[in-house]
Amino acid sequence: MLKNKVNKFIAFGSQFLGVDLHYFTKGSFWLSLNQFTSIPVGFILSLMYANLISKQLYGQFTYVLSFVSLFSMFAYPAMDMIIAPSAAKDKDGIFRQAILKTLPWGLVSGLMFLPLIIFYLIKPSQDWLIIAAFAACLLITPIIYSFRFWGSFLVGKKQFKKYFYFSIFGNLLNLIAMATVLIFSKNLLLLVVISLSVQSLTQLIPSIYILSQVHKPKGSAKFSSFARKTNLVRTLSVFAIYLDKIIIGKFLGFEAIAVYSFAEVMPQYIKGVFKNIITTSVPKLANLNKKEISKNFLKKMLPFSILAVSVIVAYIIASPFNFHVFFPRYNDAVFLSQLYAASMIFGIPALLLSHLFQNQIATNAVNVINIVKSIISIILVVVFLILWGLMGVILARLMTQLIALAMSLYLFRKNYLKSENRNR
Repeated sequence: MLKNKVNKFIAFGSQFLGVDLHYFTKGSFWLSLNQFTSIPVGFILSLMYANLISKQLYGQFTYVLSFVSLFSMFAYPAMDMIIAPSAAKDKDGIFRQAILKTLPWGLVSGLMFLPLIIFYLIKPSQDWLIIAAFAACLLITPIIYSFRFWGSFLVGKKQFKKYFYFSIFGNLLNLIAMATVLIFSKNLLLLVVISLSVQSLTQLIPSIYILSQVHKPKGSAKFSSFARKTNLVRTLSVFAIYLDKIIIGKFLGFEAIAVYSFAEVMPQYIKGVFKNIITTSVPKLANLNKKEISKNFLKKMLPFSILAVSVIVAYIIASPFNFHVFFPRYNDAVFLSQLYAASMIFGIPALLLSHLFQNQIATNAVNVINIVKSIISIILVVVFLILWGLMGVILARLMTQLIALAMSLYLFRKNYLKSENRNR
């Protein structure tokens, strides 16, 4: 009786949202569970960052880790995009091949910290903690860059349960380690070293496990060609994504980075939930023809977008209370966070369309959107930051998302609606 009611509720939700919630609740249960368990872990860490250390220290910590993320653009950032589909086709050797191909570029990415160290050494007033933190990054990050594909591989193999166990182990280890440092030390170098060490450990352990299980040496035949086509585009995207905090640090200072980081933290959690729903619940887009897509996709997109907008509006209304209770030191981030959340009103539908293009193997469409979006984002972030500070950076993000949605809708109309009309 109860099972029938649950199935009816899931069927109603699938019809209303236009996504396959049966697949979401069954085939991707472990992925979903991982998403919903990582959010409270991240939230607890955010609470500790907000209440146990100063804005200056948290800004410095975020500044250093932003370079870690930025320099990943030199270590084949598009490589993970082919791990999952190749693993799904039982081409398990792609995992070993990806590591071997990325390892030298991981070393190059790590060496990118050397010019930063030299730059800070020759400055009139040296910040020795920043210099030491960058030195730690130089030594540890090659491991993080080179062994980051295990999640994509396990998802491709549909080994969601193993993916969940490795992920929750990493999340809990990171929480325990960082909480210990935050409570007993509050030292920048120790924060960076522990954070990077935990990341490297939680990349190495599942990677070593997978390598011990893989007995098929042959990789994907499309490995090199796909990587060459998409790597430059992904590199540009990574640069655009992580540029903001770095230039905020240079122009506005470390405390401004801290405020900006807390402005985006909760909206990013919301985006993560919807991204997980999109990637696991939009049913079999790769098998749909253009006629089916042109007829049904926009109808399914509308209720999903309405749900997203409702959640975002609820967050915007609740933001003043949330910051007052949980992040009282960061009340100056409330309006910025509301504005950042508003940008997702355009960003989440654009993400849904991007997922459609990727599943339809519309590589050119995805590349065009990502290239234009990245270039516009870089230009607007720099110009708007100079003009309006932190507010300008978030306005730049909002405008970028709006332009990306407009481009996605145009490409959808051109590739699906117009082609369908021509076939009539």
